[in-house]
Amino acid sequence: MALDFNPENLDAASFGSRAQGICNNYPDAFPDKNLSANQIRRKLKSMGIKRPAGQLLKDLGVVTAPKSTRTAVFVALRKLACALYFKETGRILTPAHRIAGMWQQIQDAQRAPIANYLNDLLPEYRNIKRSNMRNYGKRFCYKFGYMSEDDFFIFTSQIGEGLMLSGMAIPPEMTLPSPMVMPIWRVDDPWDSSGEDLSLLLPQVSS
Repeated sequence: MALDFNPENLDAASFGSRAQGICNNYPDAFPDKNLSANQIRRKLKSMGIKRPAGQLLKDLGVVTAPKSTRTAVFVALRKLACALYFKETGRILTPAHRIAGMWQQIQDAQRAPIANYLNDLLPEYRNIKRSNMRNYGKRFCYKFGYMSEDDFFIFTSQIGEGLMLSGMAIPPEMTLPSPMVMPIWRVDDPWDSSGEDLSLLLPQVSS
């Protein structure tokens, strides 16, 4: 995203300028690149990535996202769930509806089966285009499915070539399985909520 989804920005000066802008305006959200060798190994293993032969660990572009970045991504995920639900159903989620979801990088091999499953499962596809923006390809697209009889909405989306946000909007009366493998929030939860409240697996009532 630092390249504004434009491959022509893939040069040191343009990338450095955008990265510096993030650092200046959101210093607590800038990825931590000062990882130990063990941290890099664990990160590569968790993503199913093998280190290229002869490549030094310190030369690999491995970073970790701070808490503020994860919070920002989850806020974006929750807002996106509300927006897509409204766009595709014409209805507004109630405060007692719940949103569950996850984010991943396209390069994350460990979570690739989830992305592939959702891509194969969901029937409807949208590729959003705006006439006042240069066409760089798939800046934002998504697939979704809606079970109207159960009021259950699920989607997966791709932003540019790097970030995927997937989630679902769950009706208040539905009971969810335990353990839940992804964070979950009520629509009316505070934005900084961690998404770890187990009581949200039970049917909800409006506040």
